[in-house]
Amino acid sequence: MKTICCLLVTIMLNQACGSQGTNTENSKNGIQEKHEIAEISYQATTRGFYQMLWIGNTTLTLTNDRSHNEKTVYPITENDWNELMTVLKDVDVSTLPGLEAPTSKRHHDAAAFATLTVVQDGKEIKTQNFDHGHPPKHIEALVSKILLLADRTHKKQ
Repeated sequence: MKTICCLLVTIMLNQACGSQGTNTENSKNGIQEKHEIAEISYQATTRGFYQMLWIGNTTLTLTNDRSHNEKTVYPITENDWNELMTVLKDVDVSTLPGLEAPTSKRHHDAAAFATLTVVQDGKEIKTQNFDHGHPPKHIEALVSKILLLADRTHKKQ
């Protein structure tokens, strides 16, 4: 009887450890959990300039008003959102707060201060300030896509 119990316990422990090893292997092979992106926002500001935009899965909201009283909401297509998510896949969102700006023209008013914020799983993850038009390399494609989408959507209307 003791032998059977020991054998069963050994088998159960072996299966439990084996499944934990599989999870570790999956994360080592680059398989990541799926995180929900609810919104992406981009802000650029200096003394005489202000631009804030928020992009959700169906709308792009744009304002040049610092108090956010005057906002314009534009519809975006599912394809636009999917393209943005494709570019965002190449960005490790958890590293955004630690990214360093490649230039510092904003420190002497030669460029607007810019920040990028991603709302993922209900949590805001924000970059440090960088020069508008000169984002860190890690997010350069994403910022370019955001600004292109905003410009293209604004011009359609």
